[in-house]
Amino acid sequence: TSGECCTNNFDEDGGDQCVVDDGCFPAPTPSPTPAPTVCVCDEQQFYFDDGASACVRVECDETAPSGADTFDTSGECCTNNFDEDGGDQCVVDDGCFPAPTPSPTPAPTVCVCDEQQFYFDDGASACVRVECDETAPSGADTFDTSGECCTSVFDEDAEDQCVVVDGCFPVPTPAPSSGSTPTVSTEATAPPTGAPRPRSSSNSTPSSSD
Repeated sequence: TSGECCTNNFDEDGGDQCVVDDGCFPAPTPSPTPAPTVCVCDEQQFYFDDGASACVRVECDETAPSGADTFDTSGECCTNNFDEDGGDQCVVDDGCFPAPTPSPTPAPTVCVCDEQQFYFDDGASACVRVECDETAPSGADTFDTSGECCTSVFDEDAEDQCVVVDGCFPVPTPAPSSGSTPTVSTEATAPPTGAPRPRSSSNSTPSSSD
């Protein structure tokens, strides 16, 4: 028997390793294990979700709701649920190709005028606040306040001579005084021309006094 053959050629512990080749009673060939079903996402169908008012693709691990009409494409789903004029209002929820999440729009930078710095303008001999849409000249020292600018540029005795140009808090323009201001001409005025002198006659005889 095959048992005697195995016993004589394998010890007790290795008997189960004995291979028997019996042409009379061949071992049955095992049935191949079926390959697992692979879901191809973009082959899944769509259905119209009344609650979401959208054409939704069926997920791989789900099925369309019972009784729902299914469509091979989102276009077919939209065409069947919206009229021609409303087709562009059809919302598609496609888990295979989700719409990209838009990046949040950064908030615009708001310039706070009175947080702008000052710099000393040599041409104007003044401490000037930087405008919101400008920057200080290249290489210019900047200061957080007009006081710091004046102190750095003028000595202590001359600080009251420091001129400040501040677009955030401009110096109010004084109201014009009452009465018109006379206009002064800058052109030189020629002296008045005298009356023409009579021409003297060479034949005239001077009168004699008595």
